[in-house]
Amino acid sequence: MQHSAIGLIAFALFLAFQAPVAGADETPPADVRVLIDVSGSMKQNDPHNLRIPALKLLVNLMPPGAWAGVWLFAEQAQPLVPLERVDQNWQKQALALAAKIHSRGQRTDIEAALKKAALERQTADATSRRRLILLTDGLVDVGKEADKNAASKKRI
Repeated sequence: MQHSAIGLIAFALFLAFQAPVAGADETPPADVRVLIDVSGSMKQNDPHNLRIPALKLLVNLMPPGAWAGVWLFAEQAQPLVPLERVDQNWQKQALALAAKIHSRGQRTDIEAALKKAALERQTADATSRRRLILLTDGLVDVGKEADKNAASKKRI
């Protein structure tokens, strides 16, 4: 299971870095935002914390010069690695901080995390296309009321 999950992440990243228009002379730098679920449900649904090696793989495959950032989310999204240009320092920081991925969050507000990461400051290159990579079990838990959870899931 670990190899197939990591392979899927690698394939998703490969697709994320493809040129938006075939035959374009210059491809704008990638703008990749990684959101990692750290809610309590991940303890059961990712018991081996495969999110850590998945993030490390993403970081190592990130092309230099791309824009990238990493957020952890549960009841709210918090930046783990700031949205910056990818270079050796950014990669080193991201690899070191991967160990902070946990499963202690109380809720899972995927909708708010997507909004926060998507609306984070714009990149310097207005032509780059933003890509979001979401590592989650997909469980939406914004509150105790089932209708609020269902409404958030529908909006996602």
